[in-house]
Amino acid sequence: DQFWCEDVPELGACPPADEPPYPVVLSLDDPNLAFTSVASVGPGRLAVLTAGAAHEVRVMDVDLVGSNLTDVSTLPVSSDMWWVRATDLDGDGARDLLLPQGGASPGLRAAYGDAAGSFTLAPGVLSTPIDLPQDRPVAFVAADLALGAGQEVVFGQPGLSVPLGLQADGGSPALSWTPGGTGPAGSLALVDADFDDRLDLVAGNVDGEFPALYMGVEGGWFEAQPQALADGLQSEGARQVASLRLAGGEHVLASTWPYGGRTILVLYTGVAGTTLRAVDGDFSAGLVGLDGGAGEPGRFAAWGPSGLVLFTVEGPSQFGCLEVPTDPILGAVRDVTPFDGQGLGVAADLAVVSGGDPPTVFLLRR
Repeated sequence: DQFWCEDVPELGACPPADEPPYPVVLSLDDPNLAFTSVASVGPGRLAVLTAGAAHEVRVMDVDLVGSNLTDVSTLPVSSDMWWVRATDLDGDGARDLLLPQGGASPGLRAAYGDAAGSFTLAPGVLSTPIDLPQDRPVAFVAADLALGAGQEVVFGQPGLSVPLGLQADGGSPALSWTPGGTGPAGSLALVDADFDDRLDLVAGNVDGEFPALYMGVEGGWFEAQPQALADGLQSEGARQVASLRLAGGEHVLASTWPYGGRTILVLYTGVAGTTLRAVDGDFSAGLVGLDGGAGEPGRFAAWGPSGLVLFTVEGPSQFGCLEVPTDPILGAVRDVTPFDGQGLGVAADLAVVSGGDPPTVFLLRR
């Protein structure tokens, strides 16, 4: 295994393009505010959580072609809420927000959105059997599993023994899936791993073991007991997982992990790792998929102490090339959110939350 990882070939750089990839077009920077988390709440629309002089969720329209930001609404939130995630919980076509609540009643709060971009906090608190971290984002995936009117949600975090599935059918979120087993959930991805037209859940590890695969079941969530997504390869730290869809609808699952001063990249077909590449440096702290479409290939964005890079994919098990942002985002990166800032109909742009003090948001245009 060790010899195999050391022999993984390097991923080649993408050829020069007419427009350099991923320049920083806009940034959110205020000495009195910390910009701690970002969620995409619609085409060209972001929800940004701020702390400091004002602890609130700022909703803004983003135009990366004209380099414009337009405030839409604000939602004051508790000072112990430090990250935000978005999905359509109630099935009305508008994305809603999920935020963590600490204090005497820890858990999750939902804020329901409307088409105009305004949000209203629901009164109830969803108590969770584990403490979700307040100061850093958690792993999060959402999809319509046809169990209710809205989208179902799965949460995970490093150190959590199993993922947690949430459902909100026109009301406050409720825990609907708390599986057995001990598969860790440092990162999460949804993919049709066995080609049965049902989504399966992959939970990345936190201790160098293999990711856990929870197979989707007909008319329900996922199997209670996971199986190892074993590829026989050695890692030196946590494995990240992410997925995307190509323009033709094919699912692609990827994983990254650190090894010997490099980052190993693997693309899976089904439940076996099939294609590997490596890049110099440590980009193993996070991974997110950007769907293909509108003339854009599928991409994965990976980040870590060495900064942020992207790699394209040309098929379910076929790597493309490596893209390095024109304006490098170096050092600690807290979070990366794909969004559509150019009206292309595909989330090919990036909102990057830096790990500075205070945190800053950089908006990168494809």
